[in-house]
Parts: sequence; C-alpha cells; structure tokens
Amino acid sequence: MFQLFYLVSTFAVWAIVWWKGAKPERLGVLLLIANYTLGGLLDPLRLWWTLPLNDLACVAVLLWMAFRFDRWWILAAAAAHLLLIVVHISVLSDPSLDMRVYVASRWVFGVIGLYALLAGALERWLAGEPAGGWPLSFRMRRG
Repeated sequence: MFQLFYLVSTFAVWAIVWWKGAKPERLGVLLLIANYTLGGLLDPLRLWWTLPLNDLACVAVLLWMAFRFDRWWILAAAAAHLLLIVVHISVLSDPSLDMRVYVASRWVFGVIGLYALLAGALERWLAGEPAGGWPLSFRMRRG
C-alpha cells in the first residue's frame, strides 16, 4: 500500500511543482526524475556501490543548487538524501539488518525530500512569486 502511495504521491508532487514552481523547483523536479530513473536502472544490478553513488551525485547537485539559489527546501532535500547515504552505509556495514527496514528507510527519506520540494514550491506560490522559469513548451516566440 505504501508503494502505491509513494508512486502516486511522487507523480502528483512533480506535476504540482512543475506547474507552480519557479526555476529552482523545476530543476529539482528534473533532478529527482533523473535520480529515480537512474536508481531504478541501477538497483537490479545488485552492486553495492551503485545506489550510494547515485544518491551522492544527487546530494552534490542539491548542494550546488543551495549555493546558487536562495531556497530553504534545497537544504532539506539535501539533508534527506544525505541521510539516505547513511542508510546505505549502515546496511553495508551490518549485513544482518533486515532488508525491509532498509527499503522503508529509503522510502521515508525519499518522501521527506519530495515533500520538501513541494513545500518550497507552495511557499513560492503563496508568496505571490510567479510560476515559471523554463517554459512548459519550448516553442520559439515571435515578436
């Protein structure tokens, strides 16, 4: 049941943030799409270093965004992904840990990062900042 909630929630948050968010929020959506897609492709490989490196790359991009944009949600999402790396390391250091706990921890920190992005976009919308950044379509404008 939680998987269905996570999946529906993820697509709903991405749509809302793309609709109401500004440039940093849309960049966050693109980053999470890339992270989730790459994670889904790397997970079946069953190599111990692929998922932690994927999340480390996500943290690096989020920290770059934190220096570039003045948004609090970026630091919250980076902290959630950093805790996700700690979860990866703890499972690697103690293989006796239950895999259900590992997967649940990955979901929890993923939801925290996702909802930090949503809260940031809604905060911008409530503050009256116009949505946008990159256009929804990439047609050339005349005039």
